[in-house]
Amino acid sequence: MEDVKKDVELIFANCRQFNPPGTFPVTCSDLVEKAFKKEVPKAMECKRACAEKRGLQGNLTTPTRTPTKEPVYFP
Repeated sequence: MEDVKKDVELIFANCRQFNPPGTFPVTCSDLVEKAFKKEVPKAMECKRACAEKRGLQGNLTTPTRTPTKEPVYFP
């Protein structure tokens, strides 16, 4: 879990490094990072039941509506 957490944090950092502030990718990254930071401590607890962990995974895979119609920039 710790490796996954580090990898996801690197994704957020890369998004900010390769996209201008205020663009769609950075806005999305901010929203996902906020949810990630809220939920990852729960998932990292060793005593969580398997069913609880699967429920937390569902929160991170639920699609959301697109906040804007800005183009997405890729490096």
